[in-house]
Amino acid sequence: FIVIPGQDFNKVATNNSSASPASISESLTESALSNDSAIFSHTWNKDLYYGIRNNDDVRALQRALTKEGIYSGEITGNFFGLTKQAVVDFQKKHNFTNVPGTGYVGSYTRKVLNELYSK
Repeated sequence: FIVIPGQDFNKVATNNSSASPASISESLTESALSNDSAIFSHTWNKDLYYGIRNNDDVRALQRALTKEGIYSGEITGNFFGLTKQAVVDFQKKHNFTNVPGTGYVGSYTRKVLNELYSK
C-alpha cells in the first residue's frame, strides 16, 4: 500500500471493503493528487505579467501563491488584479530589496519561485 499524508486510509479501505490493495492504492493516489496537500513542483522559465490569459505557468504561479497563503482566487491561468496583488505580496513576503513589489514576475521573482518549487 502507498501511504499518503493527509489521507484517511481506514476510510478508503472501509469504503472499498471488496477492493483489491491495488485499487485502494490507486484511489488514495488519485485523492492525494486532487488534495491541496499533494506535492507541488513547477519550473518557471518565462516572465509573467498582467494581462496574460489561459497560461499554464500562470496556473502554476497561482498554485504556488495559494501555498504561500497569499492568493485565494480561482486557479484560472489568467494574470489579472488578484494575481498581480498576490505577486506583490509574495515579493514583500520574501523581502525583495533589489526589485520592488511590482507584481511583475521577472528573472529574480522566477529565481525565488524556482528555489521554492522547482524539483
